[in-house]
Order: sequence, then structure tokens, then C-alpha cells
Amino acid sequence: MFRKTILRVSSQLYPETIGGVGVHVDRLASDLIKRGWENVVLTVKLHGEAESEVRNGYKIVRVPCRMQLFGYKIAPSILSKLLEMNSEFSVIHAHSHLFFSTNVVALLRRMCLHPLVITCHGIWSQSVPMNVQQIWMRTFGIFTLNSADVVICYTEQEKEALKKLGVKEEKIYIIPNGIDTSFFTPAPNHNSNNLLLWVGRFVKGKRPDIPIKAMVELRKKIPNVRLVMLGRGPLKSYCRRLVDKYSLSGAVDFLSFVSGEKLLKIYRESSVVLLTSVSEGVPRTILEALSCGVPVVTSDLPQIKSIVAGCGYCFRVGEISDLVEKTVELMLNRQLRWEFGENGRRKVREHHSWDALVDKHLQLYESLLNC
Repeated sequence: MFRKTILRVSSQLYPETIGGVGVHVDRLASDLIKRGWENVVLTVKLHGEAESEVRNGYKIVRVPCRMQLFGYKIAPSILSKLLEMNSEFSVIHAHSHLFFSTNVVALLRRMCLHPLVITCHGIWSQSVPMNVQQIWMRTFGIFTLNSADVVICYTEQEKEALKKLGVKEEKIYIIPNGIDTSFFTPAPNHNSNNLLLWVGRFVKGKRPDIPIKAMVELRKKIPNVRLVMLGRGPLKSYCRRLVDKYSLSGAVDFLSFVSGEKLLKIYRESSVVLLTSVSEGVPRTILEALSCGVPVVTSDLPQIKSIVAGCGYCFRVGEISDLVEKTVELMLNRQLRWEFGENGRRKVREHHSWDALVDKHLQLYESLLNC
């Protein structure tokens, strides 16, 4: 195999797993192929997928999942597969220090594997109890991150948080998250239809209950407001029961997987996009919404504040009344939504383009090979 080869390791891969990490891995692998870097993605199979295939120009190799813990896939045979494949690659790039697959790669890096890059797609898990995470992060989590030659994070705030946890500063490399701004574009003529949109996994850390509970108060102020919740996850059935409990069946719609074109259409039809998580990295959903010229109301998380400034509002984490107040202000002020939309589109194009993200990854890989 030629010199520019990446082994990309991730327990999540789109479209088998719907979510930001899986999409990120798929798009990065396929775009780097176009730039002359061969990519192989080592991932986990759950639903009878083929052990190997070629898709979007890159090769996928899968190992079987034997169990799941807090929603994370455990595949012990990834160890033997990594040892088998190691000599074929010049750089190994693992995604999320929270994945078992990345933990295994970190162990092997101590045995002199090729240079290792780990992307931190958010520091904390959205499904593991925080007391468990605190113990894990200060032990094996830090071991995993410090085993890498480079740790990629999205923002200065995340860099500072990683340093406080014990990650060596010289290892941390900031590459802002990015999306395809040529695809996610504003509607030619956007007419408000009082539609709120929530996109994410139905898991505890995303707090999918909050938009539903907020709808009770929102309908008192904006009677024809509607909410679309798009995603999959274990709490989806619970959220359906909440809708029934609050008699919201005519005002809340649930969607699962949609195509890219359909997702773009939904963004363009939305007046405001909500993010209610208690922890995040820099979620693609917010960048996609802003790129479409749609303002956002998000949880008041440190790494998101600067992104949202001037193109949306932050509300105090978990406080429904604050969310309602800020959402109503936006919903009732079309001029403000337009101004925020213009600011958001400009900000994402300048600081969060996908092409810039790919370029920075290429520079990083080249620097590792030239050391």
C-alpha cells in the first residue's frame, strides 16, 4: 500500500449509526480519498453487516460487537484485528476517547504502533452517570488521551478543560467542527410557519423531554407552534408517552432517519432549532441550522456560547422557563430571526466550513509523517 494511508477507528459509522460522530467519520474518510489519502475504517457490526465492503471510495472492516455498556459497543476482537492490520498504515486516527475501540488503540500505541490521533467529539458522555465518568476520566480516560500523539478538540474551551483533566497541552490540536456550507444553505424565500426543530439521539444527556415540556407553555403564547423531533434512541418511546400525557399529539411530530435532502428541507422550514443537551462537543446540528440561516436556542454550554453569540440564544441548562422565554422572543420577532440567520450563515462559512476542516487534517497528518 502507498505511504499516505489512514486507519480510521470508530465504533460509530453513518448510516448504520445515526449521529454526529458517524457522519464525521464517513465524510472525512470519503473526502480524504479524493485528496490522495487511502482510508480504511475499522468499526463494529451489530445488525449482520458484511465483514468488509467498499463504500464512498473507502474500505470498511467490521468486527462483531459482543455486548453494550451504557450504550457503548464492546468488541474484544478489535485487538487482534488491529494487530493484524497495523503494518499496512502510516497513521491511525481513532474517534472519541469514550469508545472501547479507542481505548484498545491507546493500549497498543504504548507498544509502538504508528502515530495515533484521537478526536475528542465532546469530553463527556451523554449516557454514562457523571460519578462513573469522573472516576473513569481521571484514570483510564486520561491514559487513553495521553497515549495519542495528537488529541483533536473543537474549541479553546475544550482545550482548557482537557488540560485541567490532565491531558498534556503539547498534544492538543484545535480543529473547529465543520459542515458542508454549499449544501446547507438558506431557503430562497423563508416564510415563518412557527415550526421548532430538535435533532439528536433520544438519550438522557440530550434531554429530549425538555422541548416537549416546553411546548405546554409555548402553546399558551403561540397557539399554532409545532415541534418536530428527529432522531433515534432508547428514550423515544418515553417521549411519545410525554406527548400523550400533555395532550400534544397534534403539535409534536416524531421522525427517524431522513435523507440529506429531506433534512435540508426541514431545516429550511424551521423558525428556530433547539439544542437541550446537558453536555456536548460542537454538534453538527447547530452548525447545519446556522448554515441554513435558522437561529438557534441552545443550552448554555461554554464551548457553544461563542458560536451562538449574535445568531441565537443560550438558556440556562435544564431550565424550561428560560428556554420558553427566549424561544418566544425569537418566534415573535421575524426581523430578529432574519438578522440572527444572516449572522449565523456568515459565521459558519467563515469558521466552520468542511473544506477547512479537511485541509487542517491533511496538514496534521503530513506533519506526523514528517517528524
